[in-house]
Amino acid sequence: LAPGTSRKQLFTRLRPELQRLHRSSAVLAAFCRHEAFTGLARVLLGDDADLFWNQSYVKAPDPHGLTAIPWHQDAYYATIDARAYNCWVAVTRMTVENGTVLRAPLPAGDSLLPHRWDEELLFFRCDIDEREAVPIVLEPGQVFVYDGRLPHRSGRNVSDELRIAYSVAFTRAGARLCANGEAFGDRVPILRGGLRGDVILRDHLAAAEHDAAHPGARLLAEIAARVPERAGSLATLLSAHHGAVQAGATVRAEAILGELLALVPDDEQVLGDNLRARTRTEQLLDEYHRARATDRRSARLLLQRVLELEPGHPLATAELAALRALGER
Repeated sequence: LAPGTSRKQLFTRLRPELQRLHRSSAVLAAFCRHEAFTGLARVLLGDDADLFWNQSYVKAPDPHGLTAIPWHQDAYYATIDARAYNCWVAVTRMTVENGTVLRAPLPAGDSLLPHRWDEELLFFRCDIDEREAVPIVLEPGQVFVYDGRLPHRSGRNVSDELRIAYSVAFTRAGARLCANGEAFGDRVPILRGGLRGDVILRDHLAAAEHDAAHPGARLLAEIAARVPERAGSLATLLSAHHGAVQAGATVRAEAILGELLALVPDDEQVLGDNLRARTRTEQLLDEYHRARATDRRSARLLLQRVLELEPGHPLATAELAALRALGER
């Protein structure tokens, strides 16, 4: 550990988590819409489903003991008013030695368990009887599919190889945070009326005359309603898609289609993560206390996020007022 290296920087090197890769890679955007996933979503969630979250998980060989992830339930981090299912894709082989996932049975009633912040691993954790834990050993390309309320953890990478997984999660269309009713997640419409979102939008845009009753037209209206402030961007993408189709640039046209489906309001980047990816006040306040002495902008945004989730939160209200007073001096 080099002098001056923070714990967070070390975590970033040993277990980087790259979120929302569908927005930076047309290949991964198309991967998230693959029929293997949309078919699963149709069976598990019904005819209207969204891409909820996608993220890569890398574990480097770990001499510091920091790549372990404690027992937790994904649904605790972002508790929404619908079920969510995660498809954990093995990019490399997943073994006990390199830190694969271990699963435990769903709690009685599929309930959320109490969690607490783990200061050592910078992660929320819950307590599980490990006697029924099962390691998930996978070969590259195999997938572990699980309910967001399933308790799971992963071990430290004690091997000499990288362990890489890619997580693709789905939920019911229009799912919202239970805390404040906020629309949350990637929100890419992968199924509408049982049909793939990319297919119906592609068919609608390819038609010589656009029928307002076509499901693709309704989907386009849904996307436009999400981002009224970006009407210009939407028009530009539609024009670019038409141009790419006319030019026979199929790959470019598909990439633009992915951008259309992924249009959601932009988010602030705070301390290397999307602000609205944080849905728990404990985590936000922990990060606020770390940031307030060195990064006043991040500290302010973290407090504002607390108040979005819990309006009137006394500590966040008082601390935000103090920060604003400092800014006025």
